[in-house]
Amino acid sequence: MRPEFFPFEKKPSVIERPITKIVILMAMQDEADPIIKELKLNPCEIGLDHRLNLHTFKGTLQEQNTAAEFELVLVAQGFCRRFTECPVSQVGTQAATRATMEICNKLEPQLIITAGTAGGYPLKGAQVGDVFVSTDQISYHNRDIPLPGYEAYGKGNYECLEIPSVTSELNLKSSIISTGDSLRPSDRDEIMIAENKAIIKDMEAAAVAETALLFGVSVLAVKSVTNQIGLYNDFKPNFQIAIKNLAEKIPEILKRIINKKPSELLIPSTSVETYKMAINQ
Repeated sequence: MRPEFFPFEKKPSVIERPITKIVILMAMQDEADPIIKELKLNPCEIGLDHRLNLHTFKGTLQEQNTAAEFELVLVAQGFCRRFTECPVSQVGTQAATRATMEICNKLEPQLIITAGTAGGYPLKGAQVGDVFVSTDQISYHNRDIPLPGYEAYGKGNYECLEIPSVTSELNLKSSIISTGDSLRPSDRDEIMIAENKAIIKDMEAAAVAETALLFGVSVLAVKSVTNQIGLYNDFKPNFQIAIKNLAEKIPEILKRIINKKPSELLIPSTSVETYKMAINQ
């Protein structure tokens, strides 16, 4: 007997109200540490399932040009308990999905920022240390299911919060983000990254977006480039450059987003009416 089918109830992931509750989600503690220091966050216990081994930090964020302060939480995906001799961060889509589900259930944020490092294509403008912000959509490139209906499901193409006014003011770059679980993409992965029209490739953003969408939570990806996709010779020194630049830009992005409505983050030439029509389709 077939189980009862419950159709998906689409909830707008971008709601026109002030964004006051933000959670930053990061895969690696090494990526998170400079941001934790820059934002003066402190370790805390906020009731997330201890079996997930998530590391949690909390502090306050001041809105730009005002004295208003808001709570800010950062969650790092922690280390895999199975590998004790050499700590291994819980990177990839499965860990990101678990963490996002727990965050949405327990913390009920309005916005999750999936932040971290990523690979990029230099010929398309992604140089080591560049900080990119997601735009248009966040997609998968290694869920290749060439069957009717399943192909679109595999790619996902999840919407993200658009902040062009912020990227313009801070002179940041933007790109569709493409997600897969392999640090070294296969030839087929690279074809799908190109089909996704992405300049930036990471290992978590689409999983965060897919899960958050179920809860009507907005997602923004902020990624700093460590390497050319497919090349890893200078990964370690590039990693230090990337996380330094990320830690400098994240606080600037946050103070321009906090307590703003999504329409206030658009470029001035984009009308509120056009924006509302887009998010309510």
